[in-house]
Amino acid sequence: MTTTGDRLKYFIDEHLGLQVKEAALLIGIDKNMLSSYCSGARNLGRESLDKLAAAFPQLSIDWLLYGRGHMLTLETVPTGLDPFSFTLANYLKKDQKTRIAAIKFLSEISSETPVK
Repeated sequence: MTTTGDRLKYFIDEHLGLQVKEAALLIGIDKNMLSSYCSGARNLGRESLDKLAAAFPQLSIDWLLYGRGHMLTLETVPTGLDPFSFTLANYLKKDQKTRIAAIKFLSEISSETPVK
């Protein structure tokens, strides 16, 4: 993910599991405008960025704009989970097939290796 649009699209599609029109409603902007941000045809304006930050406070604006740090702000990560694990847990929460495969894998390796 090299552009702001790529990161925005990833956050909406993969992390939230939303379609652009659903995300646009939550943000309070036109779906065509959001689509143009995701495609890179337009740059995020200050007003749209403010609305995006208000709608999704867990989204790191530094990550979105510059690709620095983690996608989610640390304040939104539950105790005991680093940002990557939190993102992974959210992904597994919405994808049952992958969740079942991960649970099977973890149960197999946990029976082989004692937990410390």
